[in-house]
Amino acid sequence: MASSYPSNSGLMHAPQQISSQIRCLVPQKGSFRHRMAAKLSMKSLAQFMTSGESRKRTILRNSKFPRDAHVIIIQYREAINAIRDFRESGNDPATLVKTVDHLRKKAIGATPQSQARINNNIRAIERYLEHFGAQQCAVLQTPRMKYIHAGVTVSVVPDLLISENGQQLLIKLDFTQTGATDEQIEIMLQLMYEAALGEDFGVTAKNVMYINARAAEPHRCSKIRKNLKREIDAACDNIAAIWEGIKR
Repeated sequence: MASSYPSNSGLMHAPQQISSQIRCLVPQKGSFRHRMAAKLSMKSLAQFMTSGESRKRTILRNSKFPRDAHVIIIQYREAINAIRDFRESGNDPATLVKTVDHLRKKAIGATPQSQARINNNIRAIERYLEHFGAQQCAVLQTPRMKYIHAGVTVSVVPDLLISENGQQLLIKLDFTQTGATDEQIEIMLQLMYEAALGEDFGVTAKNVMYINARAAEPHRCSKIRKNLKREIDAACDNIAAIWEGIKR
């Protein structure tokens, strides 16, 4: 009767067969290239969605290989700190006057780039007072959120999170010379709203705002923008498809 057990020769070859199978399953050195995850800011995504093909690749290249990877500059740090101090002082206007005077003195003799940033902070303080100065608000810790689709991670970081009469307001500031276009602002507002939904912040669409130098009133997000969300997701699909091909 034939034995159901493997022969000695089969047992002798089993370790080599198993070893061969393991080598097939484990990636060998040099068998594939390291894949860099697709990551970019919401501003870069908005620019990508509103640019021509050649400009799109430049935006992705700058996002994939940032020149100042180790230097993160909070553009409106002075304005945010001044607004927080103003609220914590019980809305004492002297705190803001002191900050603005300090910033103006700091701008003297600074580089043109630093002067522009300081002046943008002063304008941000003035515009904040115009819209929210008379209201009782508390400045909360600003969240760092993400919008993820098709393996593409979009960093969504507003400049202010404010609590007002039991409601939370997400605010993005933009007082640069050029600033974002209205179309880009709509995209960024939608990204902030979608990311806030994902984080369960309980922020309503009308309380997601973009305050810039060109508009007298804050831009507000509109909740019913399903087409825009589809366009954002389609842009992420496109980025995911071409990200590996972006070279320095």
